[in-house]
Amino acid sequence: MTIHLNQYPALVLNADFTPKSVFPLSTLNWQDAAKGVFLGKYVRVVDYEASIKTRTQEYVFPSVIAMKDYVQVKNGVPFNRHNIWIRDEGKCAYCRDPLKMNEFTFDHVKAQTHGGITEWTNIVCACQPCNGKKASKTLKEAQKAGLTLHVTPHVPTVYEIASKARRLGGFGPTPSEWIDFLYWESELER
Repeated sequence: MTIHLNQYPALVLNADFTPKSVFPLSTLNWQDAAKGVFLGKYVRVVDYEASIKTRTQEYVFPSVIAMKDYVQVKNGVPFNRHNIWIRDEGKCAYCRDPLKMNEFTFDHVKAQTHGGITEWTNIVCACQPCNGKKASKTLKEAQKAGLTLHVTPHVPTVYEIASKARRLGGFGPTPSEWIDFLYWESELER
């Protein structure tokens, strides 16, 4: 039986049993998780039902592990292309057409020529035709040219990004062993 490196990922929890990171989700491949448990860096919390057998023993794959020592976690979502695309739900901020990750352009809502800077509150996803049509126009000028901004650029929370990524298919299926440790701060579905 062949076991692939990423076949049994382990969710990594901080010492307080919250995920060390939500987006990106803190995980380790089974080999690194096993090594960390063996070296005493982590404790096993939940195991998969799957195991690997050697001639002398059987090793059960850890599904959830926790750090022995608490690590201060950085708050905030990294400002990068992937997270901007997720925040704007993979759509052009002007025409709302779906965009593939490798297709979209950044639009500075307040153009750089007018003093706009490259930050969460001034960048939106745009298709090339809309970005070209807006160019360095102000929002008022762009509206006269037929463009309407349908999103408000903002600094997203980690949980907003995780929730939107889940809806956009940014995560694979969540192992059932992880459910009790994830989504504590997400809005409940009605």
